[in-house]
Amino acid sequence: MRYITTSRKPCTNSRVFAKDLGDLLHAVYLTRGKSSLAELIATARYNGAQKLFIVTDQGGNPHQILEINIDAKNWEFANTYFVVLHKLRKIFTDKRVRMESISFGEVSRAMHHLLRAAEIYPDDESKYTLIDKDGLVSVYLGKEEVGPKFKIYYK
Repeated sequence: MRYITTSRKPCTNSRVFAKDLGDLLHAVYLTRGKSSLAELIATARYNGAQKLFIVTDQGGNPHQILEINIDAKNWEFANTYFVVLHKLRKIFTDKRVRMESISFGEVSRAMHHLLRAAEIYPDDESKYTLIDKDGLVSVYLGKEEVGPKFKIYYK
C-alpha cells in the first residue's frame, strides 16, 4: 500500500496534481491538514503502507515528489523527484481517472524509477497508456490524452 499527500498549506495545483498522481501510482490520497511528518508516517505505518509520497510546491505549482520508505521501526527519505507541471488532468477531462493498470513503453529514467518505487509494472492489456514524448509524460485512454502532463527528473 502507498499513500500520497502534499506539503503543508499546498497550492491548489499541487493538491490536484497529488490526487492525479495518486491515481497513476495506485496510492491513497491523504489530506494533510496540520499533520506533521511524524503523524503522516505513523498513519501510513498503522495502515500497512510501505511508501509515502509527498508533493511539495513552489511558486504556485508542484515542484518535488519526496519518496519515503517506511518499515515497522524506521523510515527514510529514498528519493526526490523534480516536477514541472504542464497540464492538470482537469484540462483534458472533468472525470477523475483511476487507473487499475497501465501500459507504457520507453519512459524517462526518473519516471521509470518512480513507477518502480510504487511497484507499478506495465500491463499490455490495459486501456491506459503512459507516453513520454519529448520529455513530457502524459496518460492516454486509447488515443485520447487524459493527463496529467508533466516533466519529471531527479538528481
